[in-house]
Amino acid sequence: LGLDDSFDIAFGGESRDNLIDRAKAAYRYIGISMGGNKLAVSINDGNNNIVAEPSEVRWDENDEFKNGQIKDVSNVDKVMDTLVGMIIKLIEENKVNKEKINIVSASLAGPVDKEKGIFGSDFKTPNLPFDKYLFREELTRRLRDKGISARIEMHNDAEAARNGERLSPKGQLRGKTGGIVII
Repeated sequence: LGLDDSFDIAFGGESRDNLIDRAKAAYRYIGISMGGNKLAVSINDGNNNIVAEPSEVRWDENDEFKNGQIKDVSNVDKVMDTLVGMIIKLIEENKVNKEKINIVSASLAGPVDKEKGIFGSDFKTPNLPFDKYLFREELTRRLRDKGISARIEMHNDAEAARNGERLSPKGQLRGKTGGIVII
């Protein structure tokens, strides 16, 4: 018996590829895109199919953040409240099982220290209120308070755009070794 044969036997004759496809279809991840103009949140499955259509807040159309208020460091809690509120609303409106959410991937416009989970790491974000902010720790705490235990990934927005095109089953750079993103 080869490895594939023993795998099929161990899992009731179901192929490895089929099991992987079913697992990807079952889990959910939350995508966050936060920049100087807007905050957008979506929920996808492991095959990058949209489970919950993106919801967004445009900073300049929101009374709490317009006229440059989004840049004020004193508004960081309001921004995090808005983010978590959008996530919970999408989950509830789309009847997504919180237990199936295993990754929250945040694309952030500005300097990111992924190891330490800091947003605004080298300098304050130019268009957002983050200055050496423990983003991962705070988002993890806030989501756990809402019953969501998921790994938080942080990426600079240019890196996230490149990764999306390279790693997504539908990406334009799929199978390629590189790409340039200009934001």
